[in-house]
Amino acid sequence: MTITSLGHAGFLIEAGADTILADPWFDPAGAYAASWFPYPSNELIDLAGLERANILYVSHWHRDHLDEWFLKGRSKEFKERVRVLVPNFKYKKLRDTIRECGYMNIEECGSFESIKTDSGTELSIIYDANPLFVDSALFVRSGNINFLNANDCKLSVADEEKLVKRYGAVDIFTAQFSGATFHPTCYTYSEEKKRAISESRRKAKFDRIVSSFERLGATYYIPSAGPACFLSDELFHLNLNPATVFSSAADFKEYLRTEELAVYSAFTEILPGEKFILSGGEGKVMRSKSELAPAREYLTEYANKKKEIIAAEIERYRHPIGNILSDTKQHFRSLYANVPALAVLAAANLEVKLTGEGSGTFFLNTVSGEISDSPFDNSLQRYMISLDSFWMRAIIDGLMSWEDFILSFRFSIERDPDIYNEAIIAFLHLETEEERKDYITYHEFIGSGEKERVTRICDGMLIEHDRYCPHNGEDLSSAAIKDGILTCPRHFWQFAIEDGHGLNNSATINVIRKEATE
Repeated sequence: MTITSLGHAGFLIEAGADTILADPWFDPAGAYAASWFPYPSNELIDLAGLERANILYVSHWHRDHLDEWFLKGRSKEFKERVRVLVPNFKYKKLRDTIRECGYMNIEECGSFESIKTDSGTELSIIYDANPLFVDSALFVRSGNINFLNANDCKLSVADEEKLVKRYGAVDIFTAQFSGATFHPTCYTYSEEKKRAISESRRKAKFDRIVSSFERLGATYYIPSAGPACFLSDELFHLNLNPATVFSSAADFKEYLRTEELAVYSAFTEILPGEKFILSGGEGKVMRSKSELAPAREYLTEYANKKKEIIAAEIERYRHPIGNILSDTKQHFRSLYANVPALAVLAAANLEVKLTGEGSGTFFLNTVSGEISDSPFDNSLQRYMISLDSFWMRAIIDGLMSWEDFILSFRFSIERDPDIYNEAIIAFLHLETEEERKDYITYHEFIGSGEKERVTRICDGMLIEHDRYCPHNGEDLSSAAIKDGILTCPRHFWQFAIEDGHGLNNSATINVIRKEATE
């Protein structure tokens, strides 16, 4: 098996007679209104040469994975010939977008469904059931070689165990090692607090990859799916910044070295255009001849090359502002009216602050749906989002979804108390009535799920706690407990062992201290 890096989460996988093109991202304008770009640049990849692939896989609809610019630009012959595999998500945005790009042979695959090619390669797509975390991973088996491309899909412990039980240990494992969220990046914390949060989240991410690597019995690990780099003037400071969750591959490798973890010797980084070849049980890397300049110097040059493209891309989103404050209020009334139960679940006082032309502020009580020009006097959590009015106009006019805008990091946010509120994010992200209702149903399902419990020893004390995380149903029976804190291995929700209350969330798990042990 030969795996060629295409940059970011993109790979060309040559498995026997099959060639699989996975998550190609080459748009010259990056993604999310020119906020994200592949790092390092993958501009030297021969795009026409990628059309030798007979299978195309796209993991999910985020713009750094679903690249419409690239997909539309392929030849008519390729679009008619290639076999397109996508997860069978309930919402068909991924399938429909690829179809609109001209592709003819699209197959929607169920989670863990076995897909076999004429030459004997077996593939399987694995994906999450949570409507807010629509993502997938790709497993490829060719001969006796197993490759798991998890990209930025957070597989559950149960899914990883199921995979090994079915196929055996994984030979090559690739997965996202860097965070990619707006927390704490877009929050109005002090720099010191951002650093502390980022350090904790980076370590949790690293530990999660180590745990997956060990559980999968993997032999080689290829870092992938980030971090993207940020080349616009207002976001450039996010690069190489310890006050963000965007850790580099070098950061992860150094962590593995200092912790003396086995993954260190398995760590196999390949840059865009480089190949990893596994044959006869031995892996080797075919390196490119060119070397990257030091990171800061490289990023500065990269940003200068992209300056005009970035300016032109942002200009595409500039519509006349109009009566932006009034229109924004109406926009949020419409969000509330689209399944009010989701807004009620968020239970927050949402403060919307517009800056720049037409600036102004208003408040939405998500429980009552009331909009006011003055803050509400109640006990609900306060969430504040601040953005330039021209971005708000782009959202209102349908040039950009809330999901894409939030991933652009072109806003700031505050919350009090400082506790994660997933429902307020769902309130903004989920666009259709069906998605919003399904989120409520899923939330209720997780909350009323089987109350199985586990008994463990913690600091010499026998304790009993709920087995499944109230967030996404992850199995907590082997979740790490350190300094009196239990951390969910999937999304890093933390709970105090003393009483089960959430430390970085508003949920709880039922914890009972039973007796001391010898």
